[in-house]
Amino acid sequence: MGLITETCKYSRDQLSLPECVITGQDGSTFHIIQARTVEQIKQGYDILCENLSAAEVEPFDRLTRNVQGVRLCDRPTCYRLFLAINEEGLVVAAYAGNIMDLDHRHAVFIGTYAATRQCHQRRGLITELFTSGLMQAVIDAHELNEELVLIIGDCTEASERTWNKVGRKCLYRYTADGVKEVEFLQPAIKFDLQTGFPAEGLEPVKEHLMVRSLGPDITKELIVRAVDAYYRWCGKRPPSDFETSGADPEAYFRYRAHFDGLLTQFEEGLCAGGDLVLFSAAEREAAIREGVVFV
Repeated sequence: MGLITETCKYSRDQLSLPECVITGQDGSTFHIIQARTVEQIKQGYDILCENLSAAEVEPFDRLTRNVQGVRLCDRPTCYRLFLAINEEGLVVAAYAGNIMDLDHRHAVFIGTYAATRQCHQRRGLITELFTSGLMQAVIDAHELNEELVLIIGDCTEASERTWNKVGRKCLYRYTADGVKEVEFLQPAIKFDLQTGFPAEGLEPVKEHLMVRSLGPDITKELIVRAVDAYYRWCGKRPPSDFETSGADPEAYFRYRAHFDGLLTQFEEGLCAGGDLVLFSAAEREAAIREGVVFV
């Protein structure tokens, strides 16, 4: 499949299996495993909380429920949490993602979390965990009789180049004034179950949307379906979660309106300009040197 686009820093003892032992050029080894037990999930969760803000990490009980199995429209979403464990048995990096249906024949792989302990950063571990996650996503899609055709996820400016290494690039569109990034909002991660509004201080956050095709052309229609799948995953809480004593009867509808509104806003922005174009950080810098205007 050509999962990695740049030179790997590690060799794998199992080239076709997501769970494996990787060995670095300096001889260091790490075990890559899929978290299955509550203890393993908690170890991954602790790393996420150490590296990400409260607005970015969902509560532990929800992460556990995701990993242990979530079905949407009677279909498993195959949420996977992969961990890198060093020679001392310490979990030093974590990566999570899942697949969602696009059209009952094709699926998109959605990256949700990635974090590394500070003392192990810039060692290429997230690249290896991503590779394992993507390998498992291909297996999961096949078992659902679907074809994995796209990868999406968001990033910060600090993490963009890491995702460029595995082929993900930021999404732009041509306008009359130049090239403009497609605006994307990460939805609120926590909600007040009494009202249905985002928890205090946890409004949507502007992020950079990154995509990578595994075959088809990147079209606006495909991107809208993929972002719809992303928001369906984020907004999957059932009405029963809001049926607590004293909850506003409109709470669940306000919750759903949060995601529906974000999708509408995204689609309007996407369709406002011309053709789509992808840039890695290096490609964007080269384009600027050649006179391309980014607005």
